[in-house]
Amino acid sequence: MSTERRRLRSGRALGAVALLAGASLVVTSAALLATFPVLVVAAALAVVAGVVAARLLSNEVAHTRREWSKDRAQQAKAYQRILSDRTREQAAFALQMTERLTGRDADLLEVRGNLRLSEARASETVRKLDAERARSAELAETVDGLRADQDQVAEALAVWDGADVPTIVDLLNWEQAATAASTRAHGDDSRQQA
Repeated sequence: MSTERRRLRSGRALGAVALLAGASLVVTSAALLATFPVLVVAAALAVVAGVVAARLLSNEVAHTRREWSKDRAQQAKAYQRILSDRTREQAAFALQMTERLTGRDADLLEVRGNLRLSEARASETVRKLDAERARSAELAETVDGLRADQDQVAEALAVWDGADVPTIVDLLNWEQAATAASTRAHGDDSRQQA
């Protein structure tokens, strides 16, 4: 606000008050003298003082209004600058938020892609795990079968004393005898055909 607006009284207002006070003193003294020419002069002087005081007060009111208008214009310019600053700040903020949202959307797309890839990998892993479980079950059945066979062999070995099994020498002799018999049988067939 303007410092002139804060003044309590201006010089024009004080001059108008002084003129009216002086005119009232002249009129009062003329009334005490009670002569006609003095009263006429006092009345004319009071009228002139009143007109001058009114003009001074009118000029003061006009000056005060001009000052207030100037002050309001300065405030309006200041508010306009503040508004343009705020508008620029809001535009910058909106741009920054738009960039953040765009970046967030890009991040979300990347996360969604990674999630789909992870889901595909997880389903592939589950499929492989199921296949390995099936294979493991088959191997467990095979192992159970082999253990059962092993148990049967172990039982047979536990019962067997080994006395009636031919030795290696017996097996070799048996093989030689079988080969000789086979050769003789072929020799007899060839003689008969001749």
